[in-house]
Amino acid sequence: MARRTFGWIQNPGKLANLKKTVSVFKYNSKYNVWLREVRLPLLKKYHLISNDDYLKFSEALSNEIITAEYMVLKGKGAGKQGRTNAICTGLIQATIDGQQDKVYRDDTGATTTIKKPYTDDWTAEGFLRWAISCGLLIYDGKNDTCSLSELGEELANTTDGSTEEREFFTKSLLSYPPVCRVL
Repeated sequence: MARRTFGWIQNPGKLANLKKTVSVFKYNSKYNVWLREVRLPLLKKYHLISNDDYLKFSEALSNEIITAEYMVLKGKGAGKQGRTNAICTGLIQATIDGQQDKVYRDDTGATTTIKKPYTDDWTAEGFLRWAISCGLLIYDGKNDTCSLSELGEELANTTDGSTEEREFFTKSLLSYPPVCRVL
């Protein structure tokens, strides 16, 4: 049984990334399909993910009901190789863009300059904890897994930038423990 705490979140700040974090748990949602069909193949093309993780993430995202281990979601730190050389090791890492543009080379030698297509494990875990704290994801401490809540599914069903989405965030963020304490 894992002993994790949730509450104050550091790093995450974009509601759009919170929505992406939650939406990948809804099979065939816009972001679930995008992650399976666009982002993961991009990471594989530029050798930014191991084959094992690519297959593990693809399989997890292809289930009608998605439940994933916490460590598979957050990924692991860079270790001795340092952040600059770290590859994507977490499903939520793959969901969120990094901050800097980088040049990547594929097997043919062709290069492209794009925003880093994954984030670090610290930021990924922050979004994961934020989603759990707001009740958008269900955390099972016994199995150390996460799955989509009814509230999270409601968010995943909203249209990006819509009035419905803004109202949803207003309502759900009021349940976020630090906001409750401040109020």
